[in-house]
Amino acid sequence: RPSVIYPALMVGISFLTLDRPIRFLCMQFISLASFITLTSIFKNNIDGNTIVLVTDILAGTLFTGAGILISLFLSSLRMRDLVVRKNAEIERDQDALTNVANKLAYDRMVDSLSAKWGESNLKFAVVIFDVNGLKTTNDTYGHEQGDKLLVRCCELIQSSFAHTQIYRIGGDEFAAIVTGEDYVNRERIIREFHEKVDKSHEQAASLLEDTSIAIGIAIYNPERDRDYLSVFSRADAAMYDNKRVTKAKNSFLQENQ
Repeated sequence: RPSVIYPALMVGISFLTLDRPIRFLCMQFISLASFITLTSIFKNNIDGNTIVLVTDILAGTLFTGAGILISLFLSSLRMRDLVVRKNAEIERDQDALTNVANKLAYDRMVDSLSAKWGESNLKFAVVIFDVNGLKTTNDTYGHEQGDKLLVRCCELIQSSFAHTQIYRIGGDEFAAIVTGEDYVNRERIIREFHEKVDKSHEQAASLLEDTSIAIGIAIYNPERDRDYLSVFSRADAAMYDNKRVTKAKNSFLQENQ
């Protein structure tokens, strides 16, 4: 009888598709439509009893409804599991203080980039940032103010490099691997970044309000750079050159030396 065969068929299908709730849901609808159609066509081969026919269709519909509820429940569990995993990945890769990516995420990005080394279309630049005056701020105003300085610096960096992931790779050191739109516009972005740093210093009334950041950039050169460390080292050296300049002209840092 269809009312027996159909549930048995649904149980068999469920073992194949329960790991994909949406697929299971679609198969339920298709199977129900097929069941109702076949039951109606072959009703005379059953016993010709209209009541039995309605009972069979009702039984199949109820079983399908139960299957749909199960599939929706499984789908919600699956979605919740995906959200939990995604949040866990974010927490694993995110710096707790500044909310930018952490050193672990940076190392994975470097490994991914290194795997593409030598490709003809590989274009990127490494930018290194270093916060000026963090130790002085911590010693003078306390670590809470030092943390606020780091957060302000991150916000300033992110406002300039809007399409680039920023990584915190040390206590007061950050890095960015610039590609795409920010790579094309890197000269303008660097210029505007310096302007923002200078403006922040001009508007600050003391070291407590100042936001001073040294920056260095190096562009990948396939004829010169044999590995990622080569590009990083040039960016790091450029950052230290800029650090000497920015610290020398920062009156607040000079006063607290």
